[in-house]
Amino acid sequence: MYPEKLASTFRRSPKGVVVTGVSGQILATNPAFCRTLDYNDIELRGSLGETIIPPEDRKIRAAERARLLADGGGGNVPVPARYLHRDGHVVTVIESRTPIYSDEGTPLGIFALIDAMPDAAAARAALMPLYRPAPLPTPPADAAAEGRLARVSAADADRFFCRIFEVSGEAVFVADAETGIVVNCNQQAGDLIQRPVDEIIGASQALLHPDDERDHYWELFCHRAHQVGRQTSEVLVRRSDGSTVPVEITSTTMGWNGRLLVISIFKDITERRRTEAALLAFANRMHAILSSMFDAVITADEQGVIETFNDAAERLFGWRAYEVIGRSLAILMPQSFQDRHDSIMNNFRRGGPERNVGRERELVAQRKDGSLVPIELAITEILDQGEYFGATGGPRGRRSFVGVIRDIAERKSTESALLAAKSQAELANRAKSEFLAHMSHELRTPLNAIIGFSEILKRELFGPLAPRYVEYAETIFESGQHLLGIINDLLDMARIEAGRFELIEETIDIASVVESCLTMVRARADHGELTVGARIAGRAQRISADRRSVMQVLLNLLSNSVKFTPRGGSVTVSARVGEDGQMLISVIDSGPGINPEMLPRIFEPFQQADSRLSRKIEGTGLGLAISRNLMELHGGSLEIESEIGHGTTAHMRFPASRVLSQQG
Repeated sequence: MYPEKLASTFRRSPKGVVVTGVSGQILATNPAFCRTLDYNDIELRGSLGETIIPPEDRKIRAAERARLLADGGGGNVPVPARYLHRDGHVVTVIESRTPIYSDEGTPLGIFALIDAMPDAAAARAALMPLYRPAPLPTPPADAAAEGRLARVSAADADRFFCRIFEVSGEAVFVADAETGIVVNCNQQAGDLIQRPVDEIIGASQALLHPDDERDHYWELFCHRAHQVGRQTSEVLVRRSDGSTVPVEITSTTMGWNGRLLVISIFKDITERRRTEAALLAFANRMHAILSSMFDAVITADEQGVIETFNDAAERLFGWRAYEVIGRSLAILMPQSFQDRHDSIMNNFRRGGPERNVGRERELVAQRKDGSLVPIELAITEILDQGEYFGATGGPRGRRSFVGVIRDIAERKSTESALLAAKSQAELANRAKSEFLAHMSHELRTPLNAIIGFSEILKRELFGPLAPRYVEYAETIFESGQHLLGIINDLLDMARIEAGRFELIEETIDIASVVESCLTMVRARADHGELTVGARIAGRAQRISADRRSVMQVLLNLLSNSVKFTPRGGSVTVSARVGEDGQMLISVIDSGPGINPEMLPRIFEPFQQADSRLSRKIEGTGLGLAISRNLMELHGGSLEIESEIGHGTTAHMRFPASRVLSQQG
């Protein structure tokens, strides 16, 4: 019931009310304020208050707002203020401003109550009785005290106060409250406006201000002249050369000999204005930077109360800045995390560590509409240089936090799609490998029969055949052997990719393996008029390995060298143990070499190196891929070195742990 009555009072108040945030944005207005300026609440709410303030007053009002929020000074003191009516004319009002703070002391905004400018004559009539000279105190009864008072004459008192007046560090003006005529001033006042004191005394206070601002400052003077207590405001004063100086006026009104006087102390605030302008420019630059950022940036105090909220944060969360500033960060979190956030902040305020500070984390945030969004959050702690006394009584710096937030919904969606694609590719690859393994097994059974029967026919084991049939049987046998080699390659590749290829370790003699492989390719080498040979170092004798796999790799390298080396060339196998203890078996040929562009791809399945020989070379392109995998299963490596026109060298490298004999 109470909030409803309060809201009703706010709406029905005959005086205008406007509530602004810490940045000057309008948070609420009542009908009386809107009628004064001929606007409606919807037009004003959420806009910057500067839009209804005359341009020449905006800097002054911004500075006044900053000071009021910083230390709470000046609250509830009526001061003249100017607003822009919808039609463009200036409306002068009396405004009382009160800063609004949270329970923890965080500034949230300003509550301003406005009223019409009072009638000057009525105000003077009401104030004059307050400033009539008070009766002199009754002299003390004892003669000694009476003698001391007698020695302080009226003239002495005048000289005493005149001395204080002259040595004051600030400019002091005394003006008649009725006419605005300056009745006295000190030398500092003359120095401030660069005029002789005699020229100032007797002149109107209008002399102190720029010509185009005299009406405004006359209204301000009249207001100060008819207020009880000390008044503070900022104005511009004019020097003799026409330049202006910003000053802060602290004035009070007093009665003297039946006259109402305004005593004003003018303080030059040029440097302060420069500092404020620099700070404002810096703040504007920072605001522009934050507004242009694609990432959401939020700052909060150590209570977890939001202090700033940039444009990207508004787009990400769906909240307007004025809706969330002054509220807890918990509103941006899912309900399940809100209680945990409050406990974390409480622990942090008690001096506990905060694990989220200084590192990036992936979390889930909640938008205004309740929907969830995955985010990446990086938090930085800021410790102000100024100190204050915390809850424990000890001095400490004011801490705040900056959170940079990135919407990673699209990235998460992409990652999910990639993971799904990867999983599908792995399943497809596994299915392919299983299919190849199954089909290779199914093909080998009938193929072995074809090879066996063709060999029987070729050898005429059951009787002589016509020469043409013997030739056909030879062709069938060779084709079957070729097809069996392809199937074996496919089967080996499928088993390797499926991780089901097992090495059968045994001790093998390198010299015998090399000789066996050379014997297998010697017939084809002789057909191509190639010279083949071996160079086995004395220490390179035995290794622990899978004999079939080692022979398969070496035979594949020799077959490639024999196929690609032109007539009259040479193919040599060398084996030695290096200084690092590794076994190195190399196959060196004098062939045409491999194109450098092709070298990085020759170990990929189904790739073949182009030869400069204008002939087709048969093969599946799986040999080198299988050979490299077999060497890696042994913990070794297969490397190819080649240069166009200078042949090719392939290195089989076995780790030292597999070398069993190194003596000479």
